[in-house]
Amino acid sequence: QEWADGISLSCKGSTVFNNTVVGATDGGIVIFGSPGSWIHGNTIRAGEAMQLGGINLVDYDPWSGDFTSTVVENNQILGGFATNLTDPSKEEGKNAEDAFIKIGIAMGARTWFGDKYGMSLNRGAVVRNNFFQGAFGYAMAAATIQNFTVSGNTVDDDVTFIGSVGPNCSTTDATPAPEPFVYNSSQVLDSSMQQAFVDRDADSLTCILPDNDDYWPWIPTTTSLPMPSATGSTTTKTSSSSQQGSKSSSAPLAVGLLMGILGAAVFSYFVRAWYMKRRKAANAQRVY
Repeated sequence: QEWADGISLSCKGSTVFNNTVVGATDGGIVIFGSPGSWIHGNTIRAGEAMQLGGINLVDYDPWSGDFTSTVVENNQILGGFATNLTDPSKEEGKNAEDAFIKIGIAMGARTWFGDKYGMSLNRGAVVRNNFFQGAFGYAMAAATIQNFTVSGNTVDDDVTFIGSVGPNCSTTDATPAPEPFVYNSSQVLDSSMQQAFVDRDADSLTCILPDNDDYWPWIPTTTSLPMPSATGSTTTKTSSSSQQGSKSSSAPLAVGLLMGILGAAVFSYFVRAWYMKRRKAANAQRVY
């Protein structure tokens, strides 16, 4: 399988917002430090293949782990969904391509690279009010980070956590079973983590693979997916609301166009009347 990021960001003080990234096989949005950047309001969705990460804050280079004041908030991350319904009572099924996201948001180099960077720390990011739906290995994972603030991230009721130890997993480190929020407490320093995190070995978590007992949530094609709002809550985006917005926005345009035409007609009338009056006066002077 070939690997590709959707968006790769390393510039300082950048803003990445309102993007939809579908089918990036490596990371949907990969943040290479980028201190002072704001990543918000994006939607990342698994395509027709396994995806390693949704949003990654794992790279130590090129900023030597400096994520100071980088804020990742109000993003929607959608893992895989069932392509066929096998159990209507549970609204779940299988995915023909085994498509899912292994880590929704990965924080710290060890979650991704194992011991490649030793205990080098990524520092200073804020990760809050992000929303997860679909199939994942882990919604969020953290290790070798410092001064991170992680809060308000939510998992939808129909999320499934799937996968098991794959052939590339370490034989010495215990790869944790899939679950929503995992971190290695001994490698998360001076950070504020939301209470849902459980203490696990969080090294090299992208080695997991789905197995035959895994199921994906089923979302009917007529169902609208929740979208994150500016405050981190979710709103629903539907085709009917888009059509309504289109109609309501066209009404002021039509009124404005009509008023413009009427205004031009009135202006032309007075200009012509002024011109005729002036011409009549000029003719009268010539006769005199």
